[in-house]
Amino acid sequence: MNNTDLPELGLDALARIEQARKEGHELVAAAQFGGNQVWRSAQSAAIGWDSELLVDARDQAQALLVQGQSVAMILYFDVMTYECFSVTLAATDFESLVEKLGAKAAGEFPGDSAALQSRKQEWRSRAAGRIVVQNAAPDRNNRTFWSDLQTQFSAIGLPHLYAFHKKGWWTIGGLPSDPAQSRTLQGAFSVATCRAVAGLGFADRSVALAVWLDLLQLKSLHYADGCINNLCSASAEYCLELETRAIEPGGKVQTPGLDKLSAAEGKNEARIQPDKPAREHQEDADEVKKEITRRKALLREYKSATDQPSNKRIYQAANSNIHKPQFYAWLDGRLPVKSVTTQKFERFLREKKRPIPRKPQD
Repeated sequence: MNNTDLPELGLDALARIEQARKEGHELVAAAQFGGNQVWRSAQSAAIGWDSELLVDARDQAQALLVQGQSVAMILYFDVMTYECFSVTLAATDFESLVEKLGAKAAGEFPGDSAALQSRKQEWRSRAAGRIVVQNAAPDRNNRTFWSDLQTQFSAIGLPHLYAFHKKGWWTIGGLPSDPAQSRTLQGAFSVATCRAVAGLGFADRSVALAVWLDLLQLKSLHYADGCINNLCSASAEYCLELETRAIEPGGKVQTPGLDKLSAAEGKNEARIQPDKPAREHQEDADEVKKEITRRKALLREYKSATDQPSNKRIYQAANSNIHKPQFYAWLDGRLPVKSVTTQKFERFLREKKRPIPRKPQD
């Protein structure tokens, strides 16, 4: 299966797929290097070529290689599948694509076939869940359920929680630095998302988080530039909308405020349409380089005026209006010039505001 066999993807999407393939080969090379190190160490210590030490070393080296190939295979498969998932809405079309993409990934990186089968099932379930929750009509008998769930999301109490895509799957950011507290709060959010998608008729808990965040990406005003910001608020607000739909006849939102929300959702849908096809892509490479140079210069000027704060201090600041994935997307030119995040962040840089640390979570 060549790239020409994929759905019509934009140049940016194809570049991300190629980058994943390269990263996969780097992972395999690192695994081979580790295996060679094990083998050389065994050779220097073994007595005779039939030594048990050499036999064990050979097995360890092979296991490292298979592990590296498996990780690379899943990485490559996930990135390809996500790009196709973003532009393929019909379940039957996506089902056939998953098989083709799995074969392509396994052909490039012959890893653990059982791991690949498991991942393919997760993607099938995620695609099925997307259809179920987007087409669900809230039950009038469930309005108390959505009210309770709104309270559950709000009670998590993490105002800076956000989600972004990483290698095809959602990653949660903004969690407390303490590992135990982070696990507890992320667990609380995951439990709430499982309840939410179950309330919309989808029961597979293994991909419930992805299905809920896919829905917020499409429906929430908090989604912008690849991130769902204020994740607990975004979830609570959408539960409020579902509660309202459950109350109104026909499941439709009748209030003026939510009518405005529906209009804004249309803008969100336009924002997340797939990349333009390659034949329509007219972005000039020289202009991109100039834009990257301009952004780096702006960042240097800011750092020079504010005692050289690190990138981490900047994107973790309460007043910078940007999160880590958006920051690096801005820095390497992927975040659009006209995006709200770009405009707010560059205003922050031009005004030479010192980064204010976010308040630690209790």
